[in-house]
Amino acid sequence: MEFKLNPDLDLDALGEAYAVKKRLQIKQILPTKAAKHINELMDKQTPWIFTFSDGSGTNYMPIPMLRSLPPQENARLQQMINQTSRNGFGFCYNTFNFHNEIMKGNFLDHPIKKFDDFLQSDKFLGFIRKVTGDETIDGCGAAATWFGPGHYLNIHSDQIKGCDLRAAFIFNFSPKWRADWGGELKFFPDKEGSKVEEGLFPAYNVLNIATVPYYHSVGVVAPFAGAPRFSISGWLFSGKPPPLH
Repeated sequence: MEFKLNPDLDLDALGEAYAVKKRLQIKQILPTKAAKHINELMDKQTPWIFTFSDGSGTNYMPIPMLRSLPPQENARLQQMINQTSRNGFGFCYNTFNFHNEIMKGNFLDHPIKKFDDFLQSDKFLGFIRKVTGDETIDGCGAAATWFGPGHYLNIHSDQIKGCDLRAAFIFNFSPKWRADWGGELKFFPDKEGSKVEEGLFPAYNVLNIATVPYYHSVGVVAPFAGAPRFSISGWLFSGKPPPLH
């Protein structure tokens, strides 16, 4: 499939709206068929890996390995993750860092490669430059994420030492989502999260963009959530790309 943006998007109006708050939600970002294709890829053809923080760095565990853990060991792992997240930056969710893998020469035959090519193309980067008004953006890195029950991402500001990150983006691919299920993208004025400036619940075929740095989090997905929170997120940068993981 060849990916492209929805041709009905009004670039001028989007640019004006973005200039107000330096963040924007764009609905119907892709043609319907393309959005459905991505959703199906994430549901059926993605080699998900569980990722979490232990206080000293990022850890990865293939989903089959996670599911094979004895109940007691699984409980100890979750307790450690919770303790790490209680008073600082922590996270746990499923991911597939497809751009990093592709840059390493892996998954070149995977269907997601065409979407990665689209994200690196002037069709997408040119669109982003016009919407954000930032002509310095010349690169993009992205990963797929799947937040399920109990998953979350604590408050952070999307800054990487030595990299000139210009904006962050999140494509949402959750066809059916209830606000009661949580998993909202929340924006804050400070790292303490003294108040919520805006909250955006998972949606379908929607693109969220925000200028970096900005404080944000992903709220805990409820244990009774009835669908996966699928998204493709990443950074738009100038010059040196973020490090590979």
